[in-house]
Amino acid sequence: MTRLLQADYCVGEYRTHLGRLLGLYEPLEQAFVWAGEPGHSVALRGRVTALRNDLCRMGATVEEVDKFERRRPFPALSEPRLLGYAYVVFGSMLGARIIVARLRESLGEDASYCFYGADGVETGDLWESLCRCLEQAGIASAAEISASAGEMFDVYAEWMSGETAHGALCA
Repeated sequence: MTRLLQADYCVGEYRTHLGRLLGLYEPLEQAFVWAGEPGHSVALRGRVTALRNDLCRMGATVEEVDKFERRRPFPALSEPRLLGYAYVVFGSMLGARIIVARLRESLGEDASYCFYGADGVETGDLWESLCRCLEQAGIASAAEISASAGEMFDVYAEWMSGETAHGALCA
């Protein structure tokens, strides 16, 4: 992720980065759908759609987007685990404006920034909704929610570490 903020970051690297994110978010979205969590799965679907839109706006075909590696499916997720995962996903969206500003400096208008919030999606409402769900879950679920949030950070770090193995060349 720190590479995103470096001055010599290029569009090819960014496309690879978005493809890795897509490979994580699609299986995660499916896990939310399977768990019957419509509110959070709709929000995740927005993230997957934004990733696909970014990639296509930067010249990728639907076939190329479909060829990006996908993470293995997530196991069945209980409500507390869903909340922990959603905490990580929605929390990461809060700092996206800073990332977009930095990406615009290095990539300019040659890139698309929907995933990182340049599409006008307001993340504050999602965050507030999640916070209400966390409050309703209460202290009885706090340990499982916290553990699953930590697990999601680990999954994210592990999956995104493969980004360099699948690196892209800058033109």
